[in-house]
Amino acid sequence: FITTDLLLDESKVLELGYNASLNIPPGKVAAAFRTTQIRAVAGAIQNGDFVDILISYWMLDTEEEAAPREGEGEEEAAPQSQILLAQLLLQDVEVLRVGPWAGVATPPEELPEEGSEEATPEEEEGEPELQPVAPEAQVVLTLLLDQQDALVLKFASESGASIDLVLRGLEDHD
Repeated sequence: FITTDLLLDESKVLELGYNASLNIPPGKVAAAFRTTQIRAVAGAIQNGDFVDILISYWMLDTEEEAAPREGEGEEEAAPQSQILLAQLLLQDVEVLRVGPWAGVATPPEELPEEGSEEATPEEEEGEPELQPVAPEAQVVLTLLLDQQDALVLKFASESGASIDLVLRGLEDHD
């Protein structure tokens, strides 16, 4: 429960994953985006990072003329070829959060087994050991977008296009 003399640390609220709406600036919306670790820079993306979103998709080649085929009484058009297109879909998108928000249940396969003897990084002496990234492991990113960009991302996601994220440098916002 909250009292009038309680000091609220906004960065702690975000870190703990409570009340996402406190962290959305005016004119932006928060959109959840599900992807895999490998498509999200092998797990390197962190809260507060900026990413570019790339898309690739197949499109019919309309420049190629369809020559009629000789058939039995009917003319058929030759099959049209497809070309693979790739482009920058969205640029300089802020990542509000990596992973689920507080209060979201953890899937059973991600919970540690009871009685496991594995030490946590805090319990180990020295530097924590890097864990391998499962390339196809699912990750959910909460992205800050304007409403039109949220619609563009929704369309791209639902159209079956291949979507990848690339991490921008810390001070690279051009």
